[in-house]
Amino acid sequence: MEGRDNSDFGTYPNGIDWAAGRAVLQMPIDSAYAKLLDHQNVKDMDRTTLSTKVLERRGYLQFHLVDVVVTLRALFVKMKVSWTEAWGYTLVEGKEDAPRKIVISYQKVAGTRHLQWQCGSYVLQARDEASTDLSMYEEVKADRRSARDTRDMHAGILRNLRHAGP
Repeated sequence: MEGRDNSDFGTYPNGIDWAAGRAVLQMPIDSAYAKLLDHQNVKDMDRTTLSTKVLERRGYLQFHLVDVVVTLRALFVKMKVSWTEAWGYTLVEGKEDAPRKIVISYQKVAGTRHLQWQCGSYVLQARDEASTDLSMYEEVKADRRSARDTRDMHAGILRNLRHAGP
């Protein structure tokens, strides 16, 4: 529906959970892109430590390898879970200094067995000079993680994008 955030979630027959969301951000596409380059805007930073390595890859605006370490507490046990994600940022429409559409794709490429599968994307499409259409999608198969959790994570990412600094 126009002007409202939309989301859905579910589980495929193979056990992989998915969530999808779509929203309009009241900011230009280059501002939304800059916020998505900062991985702190898409993670729960209360329990996460990130380390980002920027690589040069032909055909990408940016390419990042992100080491993620999450500290979990279960009863009296504190546990660190770590993995690496590859993030590719691709210009689909427009020019680098005047983008109209950017696709950001990511996937887990190494790390913990507690996160068996993770991949997703963000699609930024300029609506006009002051607003951006954002589509989000993620698939995940992980211990103690549901499709609803992923949908709720998307809602948190939207809050971060809408309220984070420039």
